[in-house]
Amino acid sequence: MAFLPSLLNRVILLSQLMVIIAAFLWGSIAIFVKKLSFYGFTEMEIVTIRVVFACLWLVPIVIFMGNNRQLAIQFRHIWYFIGTGLCSIVFFNWAYFKAMNMMSISLAVMLLYTAPAFVVILSIIFLKERLTTKKVIAVFTTIVGCAIIALAGKGFDGNWTTIGFIIGLFSGLGYALYTIFGKIALRK
Repeated sequence: MAFLPSLLNRVILLSQLMVIIAAFLWGSIAIFVKKLSFYGFTEMEIVTIRVVFACLWLVPIVIFMGNNRQLAIQFRHIWYFIGTGLCSIVFFNWAYFKAMNMMSISLAVMLLYTAPAFVVILSIIFLKERLTTKKVIAVFTTIVGCAIIALAGKGFDGNWTTIGFIIGLFSGLGYALYTIFGKIALRK
């Protein structure tokens, strides 16, 4: 029993390290998008590269963990995977990468983080969740914060475009759809 605190500390340390690595990888996405775009890859090709590499990393991990049942899909549930895969992951990545290539990276990132506001709105519509005061405040502050940053960016950054802004908002919508489809899928 004496080894349990030591093991627990190692697990906690490993968990913290994984969070740091994930943050580093997430933050470095723009470097790869810009580099691959420079070499002539389209946004959809970059999305494909990202999804294929994620699959190449995750499938062996699932197999190694011995939980192969997680790879089985019942045909009647295919719509959940189309929703989480195509309608959210592929769509949000495409829009996010496109926005990065049309505007500043910081503005594209800011627009991606409108996702929580979309989650609140979509969860009220599709999941029949209640609209609470906290949710209203959260959506309001998200919209105001994004508007301030976007309008400031328009004045200081010469590559702000209306279509880039709209596509950036679509990245937030796509990111939010992952939460909505995921919650619906978890019910099954």
